[in-house]
Amino acid sequence: GYSAADLIADLAKSAPGQMLPRIDVLLGAFLDVIRRIDVPQASSLEIPMISPQSPVLAGLEEYDRRQSLAATARELLSAVEEAGNIDPMKVCRAVTLLIADERDTERGIDATWRLIPLLGKLGRAHGDEPRVLRAILPTLYTYLLDSDATLRSVAIDAWVDLASRWPVPSSLPDLLQALLDDAHVVVIGSMLRAARRLPWSDEDRVRLLFYAARACRVIDAADHKDLLKSAMSSVRNL
Repeated sequence: GYSAADLIADLAKSAPGQMLPRIDVLLGAFLDVIRRIDVPQASSLEIPMISPQSPVLAGLEEYDRRQSLAATARELLSAVEEAGNIDPMKVCRAVTLLIADERDTERGIDATWRLIPLLGKLGRAHGDEPRVLRAILPTLYTYLLDSDATLRSVAIDAWVDLASRWPVPSSLPDLLQALLDDAHVVVIGSMLRAARRLPWSDEDRVRLLFYAARACRVIDAADHKDLLKSAMSSVRNL
């Protein structure tokens, strides 16, 4: 489980070239781990001679199991990211193909929302290399328009991650009004981060300033303390 993935990630840092021929294996293992997160663990408590476990303890064990699998998935993607230092185009191609496959097979978003940030990291690190941004941006643009708010949010963050370093098309400013009208908390959080990190035209800065100021007025501090702090930070920045 996690121990093996952690070891793989450590090996990837010291010898990323060794990971490159195994990208498909690493991504396959990642998918396997993600699909196990929502599958309840078989329990020996079904044996009649064993006393039923308390709901609290069972809940804690299930939480630990899910957290361990999520951490395992992160370590596997970390190894994939390290391989990108050797051949970013090969890694970008493998990740975008996997995202497309997940979309076509409609298996849900559990893998995709973890893979999209990886594209942002690869683009930020290797955007000066030929064809890397052209391999990444179409996928990110697709998810800026996705029907799922979580995917829109991670796509915004990934786009901002690379756009804060490299010249990119004006897709995000072109979609600005639609994204500012999005009332989902995760999208609001992403747009507030984008407001602070990217250069904007004077007109868009004014729109974003009003957006952040309005967020300060309407966000309930009891429910969304961090989001309110982000809105206040954006107002100061803008």
